[in-house]
Amino acid sequence: MSYEKLRLAEASFWQRYPGGFADPGMASIKKKHDIDRLAGFAKKSFARSNFNRPELIVESLIKMVSRSSMVSRFEKPKLRDFLQSLNSYEREAPAAGLGSCTDPFSPNSGILEKSGLHLVAW
Repeated sequence: MSYEKLRLAEASFWQRYPGGFADPGMASIKKKHDIDRLAGFAKKSFARSNFNRPELIVESLIKMVSRSSMVSRFEKPKLRDFLQSLNSYEREAPAAGLGSCTDPFSPNSGILEKSGLHLVAW
C-alpha cells in the first residue's frame, strides 16, 4: 500500500466532505453501501464476549467480507475459501488477531499474511 497515495486520498476526501461521513454529501453513498447495517453487524458479531468462540468469529468474518461492497468480488471467494479451509486450531489465529487489534481491519493486523491475499493499493 502506498501511504503517500493514501494520504492524498484522505486529503481529497476531507476537502470534498468536510464533515467526514456525517457530511450531507455522503448520505447517498452511505445509503448505497448500507454502512449502518454492516457496522451494526460488526459490532454485534465482533463483541469481546464472542472471542472465546473462534468458529463464530471466523464465520462472522466470512459474512462481513461477503456483505461488504468495498471488497473486490474476486477476493471475496478467495478469503472465504481460505478461512473455511482452516482447521479448528488454525481458526484461533484470525480470532486472536481480531481480538487483539484496536483496529482489526487495519492493514497492519497481519491476519491476511498466511492467505497470500493482498490489500488493494489505493
